[in-house]
Amino acid sequence: MNKFRQLKRTLSTIGIIVCCIMLIHINFPWMKAFFQPDSRLILNSAGGKSAAVKKMMAVRDFPLKYGNSIVQQTEEVIGVPLRQGDMSFEEIKKSRWIDTEKYSPDSELNFVPPVPKFSVFDIVYQLKANIMKKYLALDKRKYENQSVVILTPIHNSENDLVQYAQLIRELDYPKHKLSIVFGEDGSEDQTLKVGRDLLDEFRQQGFRRAEIYHFNLTGQITGDWNSIHDQVLQYKRRKHLAKARNLLLKTGLKDEEYVLWIDADVGVLPSDLIQQLIYANVDVVTPCCLYKKGQYTNVYDKNSWRETEYSLQEQTKLSKTQLVLEGYGPTIRLYLPHLRGEGRVVPLDGVGGCSLLVKAECHRKGLNFPEEIFQFHIETEGLAKLARSMGFGVYGLPFVEVYHK
Repeated sequence: MNKFRQLKRTLSTIGIIVCCIMLIHINFPWMKAFFQPDSRLILNSAGGKSAAVKKMMAVRDFPLKYGNSIVQQTEEVIGVPLRQGDMSFEEIKKSRWIDTEKYSPDSELNFVPPVPKFSVFDIVYQLKANIMKKYLALDKRKYENQSVVILTPIHNSENDLVQYAQLIRELDYPKHKLSIVFGEDGSEDQTLKVGRDLLDEFRQQGFRRAEIYHFNLTGQITGDWNSIHDQVLQYKRRKHLAKARNLLLKTGLKDEEYVLWIDADVGVLPSDLIQQLIYANVDVVTPCCLYKKGQYTNVYDKNSWRETEYSLQEQTKLSKTQLVLEGYGPTIRLYLPHLRGEGRVVPLDGVGGCSLLVKAECHRKGLNFPEEIFQFHIETEGLAKLARSMGFGVYGLPFVEVYHK
């Protein structure tokens, strides 16, 4: 009798173990999110949720074939910054492009700094006026013959549009060559009304064309700046932005020769911005997008960068479904302003959308903003990767400065 009871307990224990294993197997994606160590789970200081909980908030369905059937697998898409890994402090220090102990970040330099191995900091040293003048000189009249459509996505932009409109009016480019098109994306404030009113003014002021389109899109990431830039939400956010840009491109581009993308929340545009961009005479080109942080000048649009041997090496370790992000820690790439040592027009691998000029012919040939991950990137950075894969040139102007609010 005792042996029978012992056998019964043993079989019960084995049954429980088997059931647990089956439950873990069936719910593996869920279990994985909470228990498996993952180097991608780097908390953004802006968020208060745990990495595991936030990981469950961003999922993506992939159809997988088993025999003749198709099932949906839930796979997380978490943005991953490229890290410096085990690089020593001395190696990092050697990569600096300037002696930070000798030159204060708030001083104006009387020389152009050399290009570093990668951008250790996001600080941008300002140059003396005579140096900037040398790298910005051009005969504007030679670059005013092309028609340009300015495409601007707007969402809850009511408080930005009046200043934006004033900046557009102050562009020193022939108004009859300029078109303005807004793509309004499900705003909850008076953005649509304000946009319509401003476009009426643009028409009266002699702009070639002024239009606004309302896109009934859903899925926007809303909230304050920290919330919408939460690292774990960037796949969903950037996917939505790409979709909105592509809709605006499809409806807003007519017969123009260039497309100029400008964000609604820019703070300062140089009056000769369009001439400077056209001067480059390349397929895709962007200026520096900066912002003032106290007495310092910093890189704002960290999507404008060049790959380095370090960043390319790190990407070989990633799966195809991982999304690479910039701005969530130190980079091992080169930000556009730090390439000034190479001259006036420099090649890039990634671009941002704060201000971006694209030859319309490139868009007509299929260049758009990837709504899914393309070579580890999406939206504007994905556009740059796609452009290079299509044989188009991607460049930046490190001396032309646009300022974000």
